Amino acid sequence: MPRLSTNTHHADGSRRLIRRMAQPHGNYPATAAEVLDPPVQFKSITIEILERFKASNPWRGHYGPTRWGQAKFSLLHRDLCAAYGLSTELVFGYDFARRGVPSGTSNFRPGSDLITLHGRVSVVTYLHEFSHALHGPCGRRAVRWSLNLFRKVFPEQFARLDFTGHVAQR
Repeated sequence: MPRLSTNTHHADGSRRLIRRMAQPHGNYPATAAEVLDPPVQFKSITIEILERFKASNPWRGHYGPTRWGQAKFSLLHRDLCAAYGLSTELVFGYDFARRGVPSGTSNFRPGSDLITLHGRVSVVTYLHEFSHALHGPCGRRAVRWSLNLFRKVFPEQFARLDFTGHVAQR
């Protein structure tokens, strides 16, 4: 497999180059409809955390790599990790929050227990990667958990999404 290099920005502002192996994409649903019904049942604390995140207006404000975008996602991540007893690290790629850069290269690396967010700010992408940290490598389960949680807490935004297969797009 080819090696990929990723520059990352950590919550503390430091940067480092991470080398990782490209992973094949497998075990994902062909469409989002396959995993939306029946809805997933979530812990009440999960909904409370996402409601607080929603109240922070995650799509408003400056999303530069060292300001509000990182702060909002870092708080969400800290709270979800505490709720689920995880110690997963969250870092931000050099291209975090840049318009026109897709978030599809965001990833979770189980060997280092690390989520890296890349590209345009995406709550769905973050939730998807967090689900991998929580539930493991099953793509179907990650898509099911993240889309159902986003639909429950952000119903208006969910209704505006378009899907290409299982991938949500605005």
